[in-house]
Amino acid sequence: MNKQRVRMVNLKVIVIILLFAMIFSGTAFSASGDYPTRQIEIVVPFAPGGTSDLCARVFSEGLSKRLGVSVLVANKAGGSGASASEYVANAKPDGYTLLAPSNTVFITLPLTTPNLSYKWTDFTPIIRIGRIPFIVVAKGDSPFNTLADVAAFAKKNPGKLNCGITGAGSTNHFNIELWRERAGIDIGIIPYQGGTPTLTAQLGGHIDISMTNLPVVSSLVKSGKLKVLVATGKIKDLPQIPTFAEIGFPECNINFWLSIFAPGKLPKEIGEKLVMESEKTLADPIIAEKLEKIGFTIEAMNPKALSDAIEKETQVLAPIADKVKKGN
Repeated sequence: MNKQRVRMVNLKVIVIILLFAMIFSGTAFSASGDYPTRQIEIVVPFAPGGTSDLCARVFSEGLSKRLGVSVLVANKAGGSGASASEYVANAKPDGYTLLAPSNTVFITLPLTTPNLSYKWTDFTPIIRIGRIPFIVVAKGDSPFNTLADVAAFAKKNPGKLNCGITGAGSTNHFNIELWRERAGIDIGIIPYQGGTPTLTAQLGGHIDISMTNLPVVSSLVKSGKLKVLVATGKIKDLPQIPTFAEIGFPECNINFWLSIFAPGKLPKEIGEKLVMESEKTLADPIIAEKLEKIGFTIEAMNPKALSDAIEKETQVLAPIADKVKKGN
C-alpha cells in the first residue's frame, strides 16, 4: 500500500513538472513568435553626432518601420567602445538590446587591449550595414599631390613628416602603420582625440597629412582647402582618387564599417527575424539614400559573411598590433 502511494506521489510530481515545462516552453515560443512587442534599443559605442551615431539613427528609423515598434538609439561612449560592448554582452538575449559596433570596437580595440571582458564571438551577428572608406588628405597648398610624393619625400628625409590620426589604436592608426611598414618609410604618427582635433591640426599646419573619412572633411575638399591623396576604397563622388590597392598596397584597404549585433545565445527565431528585416531595411531606397548622403556604401552583409570578414580583417591587422601599441 505504501509503495503504491509512493508511486502515485511520484507520478503526480512528474505530471506537475511536465505541465510547468510545457507552460514555460510555450511562453518562450510565444515570446519569440510575437517578437517584437515593445521598444528596441540600439546601443552606439560613441557620442552623438559622429559617423556611427548618424548611421545607426538612419538604420533605426528604417528598422522601426519594418518591425512596427520604436527603435531607440542610445549612446554609451567610453573605453573606445568597451563600455557599450560590455553593457550589451550582459543584456538579456531577447532581441530588445542590440549593439552597433565598428571595426574599431570589435577588431582594433581587442588587438590593443588584451584584457577586455568580452570578445566579438560572445555576440550574435545580425548584419553589416555598410562602410566608409578612409582617406589620406593634405592641405590644399601642400607640395604633395599623391601618396607617392609623400613616400618619396619621407625616404629622402626620414622622420621629417607627420601623419595625424583620429585616435591611438583606431582603425586608421592600423592602416597608416601598415602603409608605413610596407612602404619602408619613417614618418611620425600623431594621434588626436577624434576627427575635429585632427582637422584643426591639419589646417593649422601642425601635421603634413592625416587619415580621416570623407564626411568629416567633404566641405573642405570641395573648397580646395584640403586635397585627397588616396582612399582605402573607391569613392563614388571622387572616382579619380586612387585606392591603396591600386597604388600597390592592397593590405591597407581597411575601411570604417558599422554593423548590428545582439547578445549571445539569441533565440534562433528572433535572430532570423532581425536579419530578414534588417536586410529589407537596407533595401529601402529612402534609407539607402539617407545612408549614402552621410557617406556610407551599403553592404547588407549576412551573419556568416560578416563573421568571416571580421576574422579575415583581424588576421591582417594582428601582426602589427604590437607596433600600434608602442605608438610612434
